[in-house]
Amino acid sequence: MASTTASSKNETISPPFSIMKYQYPPVFKDFLIHFVQSLNSSNRAAFAFYCQGLIPGSMLDGNMATDAELFALIKFLLSSNELSFTNMSLLKEFLSSIGRHDLLQELRKVKLRISVGLILEDYLKFRSVDGFPQNTALKPAENHADIVNLLLSTGAENRDQITQVLRQFKSLCSNRNFLKKFTNVALLDSQLSWPMVTSSLVIIGELYAFFTLHSRSFEEGSYVYWFSKTKASELLSDWIFENGGLKVYREFIEEKQVATISGLVPSSLRESLKENVYLLGIRMSVPSRN
Repeated sequence: MASTTASSKNETISPPFSIMKYQYPPVFKDFLIHFVQSLNSSNRAAFAFYCQGLIPGSMLDGNMATDAELFALIKFLLSSNELSFTNMSLLKEFLSSIGRHDLLQELRKVKLRISVGLILEDYLKFRSVDGFPQNTALKPAENHADIVNLLLSTGAENRDQITQVLRQFKSLCSNRNFLKKFTNVALLDSQLSWPMVTSSLVIIGELYAFFTLHSRSFEEGSYVYWFSKTKASELLSDWIFENGGLKVYREFIEEKQVATISGLVPSSLRESLKENVYLLGIRMSVPSRN
């Protein structure tokens, strides 16, 4: 995975450790551990057989009843790019074939959390800075470009309201607790809707840009890595999952977005952002119990 860090001066043959780290978001690693520990002996034998042709035959001669052998197999799949946090099709197909719908459900949730992290990272990559769009020669990934573009439009056309939020948080938060503070005062566990999901992602992106020094020059995958392991990511992703996933989110965008040449933000989203700012202001004025 290539780095986009502008300050890098030296090129090395092997990728920097930080880039390698960002290839393995915590939610992805946690699932792989749970996957291994949840397979019984027949499941393990089936997985080894399913990997025929993907890994050297000698690796299949080990005792798959031991976790160590199975982790070694998965490690090879990761190193050969047969498996990654952006491509879990191998696990999806295998779990479907053996009827492990419990693990398949968990896998879908992990994929969604990572997808939401990728959307947030693209928002940060392309958001306007000082009134000027970034990376104009590039485009968001096609599989979520419509969502990212909606976030970008929402952020650009509601700059005054967003500035209010940043000012409120500046006096109450540090670069370590801003997302926890936002999660608490925004009540992400109880007051979500598609407009609120949109405005929350915009505000979270702006908070990351405001509180993190490397927001203008960051390594690919870094925000996916950090955001996907937060409570905010869990609450937003769980709500999206329970309400139909990104497919329904896209249907919401298609139904609500005003079809104009200028691509104005739908009024429902504009009002949602105003409401979010208003509610944040009220809650932030109340002393926190944490």
